[in-house]
Amino acid sequence: VLTEYLTKADVEADIAAINEILDNYALAMIAGDLDLWMSFYTDDTIKMAPDGPAAFGKEELRAMMKPLFDNFTFEEMAIFDVEIQVAGDWAFCRCNFTATMTPKAGGEPLYMDAKDLCTYKRQADGSWKIYWDCWNSNVPPAAPPVE
Repeated sequence: VLTEYLTKADVEADIAAINEILDNYALAMIAGDLDLWMSFYTDDTIKMAPDGPAAFGKEELRAMMKPLFDNFTFEEMAIFDVEIQVAGDWAFCRCNFTATMTPKAGGEPLYMDAKDLCTYKRQADGSWKIYWDCWNSNVPPAAPPVE
C-alpha cells in the first residue's frame, strides 16, 4: 500500500537515483573497491548468484564476494537498465550487464553477459539501497568476443 502519492517528478528522480547506483556499482567493480560496492546494499540484503547458495545479510555477502574482488580485476563493466518501476518505498529494476574480468594470478580474461533483477528499499534518509539481488548469466563465462 502506498503511503503517499508519488508525482511523475518524484518517480523520475527515484529512477535517476537508481541509475546512479547502477553506474557507481560498475565503477566500484572496476576500481576493485569492495567496501564501496558493499555500500549499495541494505544490511539485511539477500543476494542470489548462480551456482551457489544465497547470501543473507552483509556479512555473508562480503564473504561471497571477497574472493571475486581478491582474485579478479574487472577491466570493464557496463550495466544497462531495461526497466525500473517505483512503488512507494520500493523499486524494482531489471537490467543487463557485461563485464570483462582478468584473473590476478594470470590467465585469459573472462567475459560475462548477464541479466539481473533487483529490489531496492528506500532508506530513512530517502536514498535507495539494494535489498534483493538475483542474477544469472546469458552465456557461460568465456573469453571476450572477437570484434
